[in-house]
Amino acid sequence: MKLQNPLTRLTLPMQQALDRLPSRDRKALLLLVMFLTVTLLGLAVWSAHRAAQNATQAATDARELLVWMRAQAPNIRQGGGVQPLLTELVQQSASQQGLILSQNGDDQSLQVATKHESFAVLGNWLSRLAEQGVQIRQLDLRQQPDGAIQLQATLSLS
Repeated sequence: MKLQNPLTRLTLPMQQALDRLPSRDRKALLLLVMFLTVTLLGLAVWSAHRAAQNATQAATDARELLVWMRAQAPNIRQGGGVQPLLTELVQQSASQQGLILSQNGDDQSLQVATKHESFAVLGNWLSRLAEQGVQIRQLDLRQQPDGAIQLQATLSLS
């Protein structure tokens, strides 16, 4: 008796059962096997495509997070670092908003005055100062006859 390879031993009973089927049933079974094969291949391709889409989205999200973190780096206070002077903080923040300041005082308490046509710009500037640890001790807003808003404030570091 010859030694049969394991694959032949497994497929021989199936081959014998297939040979016993009528021709019409063999064709139907062959069509079913082809349909299942195509369906499984299609699912495998779709699954790989979906995984690639998810990986692309994750990479995009990671890039966006990195860009945001780099943008926020100047706003993060590092422990033990040298804290910038109040006058420098206020002047730098004002120049980023396009505001021209007049300042009076020292690094403990600073009186500032500026004016702008938009309250939103002034509010945004004050919000940025608050994020950087500047406290507003006194605030005076007045609308000028020309429509501009005059801001006078006393600021200090917290």
